[in-house]
Amino acid sequence: MSAGDIAERMRTGAALQQALHEMEAIMRNAPVGIILFTRERRIVRTNARCAEVFGYAADELIGAPARVLYRSDADYKALGREAGPLLARAKSFQTELFLRRKDGVDIWANRSSSGSAPSSGCATWRCTTRS
Repeated sequence: MSAGDIAERMRTGAALQQALHEMEAIMRNAPVGIILFTRERRIVRTNARCAEVFGYAADELIGAPARVLYRSDADYKALGREAGPLLARAKSFQTELFLRRKDGVDIWANRSSSGSAPSSGCATWRCTTRS
């Protein structure tokens, strides 16, 4: 490995570290609930606002199926049929719907989603609620 290769690896590592710090700052300070999902609709990351909106502890949703946030299997499946094909192609999707908090209370939410590059297999929700 040459000195140029090592320098390039160090620059890449520093850029990745900076991007991670920026993402963590966004997740920490966002005024909306943010959830990252796998292609299989499992939750891999949330922010504090999401936990607050849905009534869960900070890490309690990690690994859970997205189904826990819906009122019924029918709602969950219907949204999957509507949004899934768009998100799989890295397209955006937005809707308003009822979701369910941990305590069973239904909340009216504006959910906007975006898929990332199809190879990553992730999608992101941004969720705001109305009183």
